[in-house]
Amino acid sequence: MTSAKLFILGEERELLSISTNYHRYTCFRGSPTSEIIGGLITLSFVSQENDDIFWHNLLKKIDRTTDRMTKGEIHFYSKGEEYSPIKKYIFNDAYIIFFSEIFDAESSQNMQTVLTISPAIQNYGTSRDFVQYWQISQIEDSEPFYYRPQEEEEEDTAMNVNGHFYTKNGFYLGKIGSGDDVYITNELTFLELQKGKDVSKDQIIYFTEIYKFNNEQLLYRAHWVYGEGGGFFTDYYAHAIKNLRKHGVWGPANKPYPSDESMYKQKMTHKDKKTKKIINMYPGYFNGTDGNINSKAFSKARKNLIEINSLIRANDAIKSIIGSIDETIKDPTDGCYQWVGGSGTEGLLSKNPDKNNATGVINKTNKIDNANFYHTFYKIKKE
Repeated sequence: MTSAKLFILGEERELLSISTNYHRYTCFRGSPTSEIIGGLITLSFVSQENDDIFWHNLLKKIDRTTDRMTKGEIHFYSKGEEYSPIKKYIFNDAYIIFFSEIFDAESSQNMQTVLTISPAIQNYGTSRDFVQYWQISQIEDSEPFYYRPQEEEEEDTAMNVNGHFYTKNGFYLGKIGSGDDVYITNELTFLELQKGKDVSKDQIIYFTEIYKFNNEQLLYRAHWVYGEGGGFFTDYYAHAIKNLRKHGVWGPANKPYPSDESMYKQKMTHKDKKTKKIINMYPGYFNGTDGNINSKAFSKARKNLIEINSLIRANDAIKSIIGSIDETIKDPTDGCYQWVGGSGTEGLLSKNPDKNNATGVINKTNKIDNANFYHTFYKIKKE
């Protein structure tokens, strides 16, 4: 196949590129935890004068969201056989969810338009259609399919959700109900839930139910991660905090902390530069009356959780906490439960670990405005 054409909204475009993928979510053991999902089509073509028809589809005034749905086909051809396609993608009940125009004055290429299309009914050259639960077009019973929503089956439908929703990448979607549970899903599923529509349970990870970790606990840990690292090396901080909770109180017993709160009360401290006294920052660190500029910025964003999405790298902190709890992110610290850092530490602990009673030292560095910031993770050698 050497060429392809898109047919949609009464338009025809010769394609420069096209890609689509299917996948399933998996647990940390690798076994599938969801139905087959995906099928988004991302494609590009040379921009034309009337490409605003695609932009109009995104912006036109509508009575219902489904009024934006359309259908189309993509034909693939062999060289010299441009009138007889050898493969077809056929889709229906499709949304255009992404529109971009790319121009580079230093390139010899023409201006390009990039679209992403999300179809509910998809057939990309197989003997069966793949059907998402949100399709509206009638499907004949005689037609084959991979997946259709099962009606009147309570066990397959998400019920009684009551809490906060995030994507797997740590973006906050919103809240349904008054509870403090955490759910992991995608934006489209959340929007359907907001509308009161039935959604397959497989589209949602009941995070609090599975891991006994609620939204306050999630945000407190993410807050500490962000405050300590400013959104850099979040996987390291998230696992170091988790390891600290397991390691617990210093001493021969090394008893784990009974709760996150007890860990914060004992370990959320800093040394006053003038008096050299150790000052406990809990709970002021979380409510914005104590801590550094990063922790105070996170405190401000937490007053309206949707603002966390606008705080640079804050979503990474949430993603790392989620990954550390469900173990989808491997511990990069190799069990470290202590850390130190800042612009003035210069990684000194990593240079003299024995002198500082440290072992397993890992040093990371980021630069802001030509200043180096150091993040050193370690274990206590002798306690």
